[in-house]
Amino acid sequence: MNSNSIGGVAGAEQPAHHKHTSVTLPDFSLSAVMKKVAKTNEGWSHDRLTIAEKDYRDFLAHAKRKVGRLAPSADVDEVWHTHIIFTQQYHADCEKYFGYYLHHLPSSPEDMAKRGLCSPPCVCVQPPEPELSTH
Repeated sequence: MNSNSIGGVAGAEQPAHHKHTSVTLPDFSLSAVMKKVAKTNEGWSHDRLTIAEKDYRDFLAHAKRKVGRLAPSADVDEVWHTHIIFTQQYHADCEKYFGYYLHHLPSSPEDMAKRGLCSPPCVCVQPPEPELSTH
């Protein structure tokens, strides 16, 4: 992880106007998600699973702060992918926490490397674009 990482998130250095913004971590249950992560990644220790879940919650809090494009660590991305396959839970959790569906947007390794965010492979997240008013 590079020096610009926070809680398993590369490129999450906060702009000055966000440094004092407090965002509550998501409090929804990830027990079923983490059981699946543990089953899929049998070599992960209990500590690694605990840290991955905490870092995933931190990642979601960074996304909520809208600090820009973020690239999760490999462990955070594993938890995120697993959360997404629990489609109904993921949708409800996103609505509860963000008020919208947080999309997982893949990015090319070249694009991410140009931004200095992470080494391939990586993904990034952006909040949805505001809807244009028709009035």
